Amino acid sequence: MTLEGVEMECTSIVTHLMPAPPGVSVSGMPVPDDCDEDPGPAVTEPYTVSWDPVSTSHPDLGRTG
Repeated sequence: MTLEGVEMECTSIVTHLMPAPPGVSVSGMPVPDDCDEDPGPAVTEPYTVSWDPVSTSHPDLGRTG
């Protein structure tokens, strides 16, 4: 229900398909996939966080393909 009193409804399909993890970088330096691995890049201000588009499914979680 909106503030104006209009009822809204939506449906979606829920699956067990998990997206693949994105490649993340901080100020152009790649960040390890596992936080327990090598230390991440040193952060100083200003910094930029970016990630690759995710267009595939996770290789281990959910169904593949």
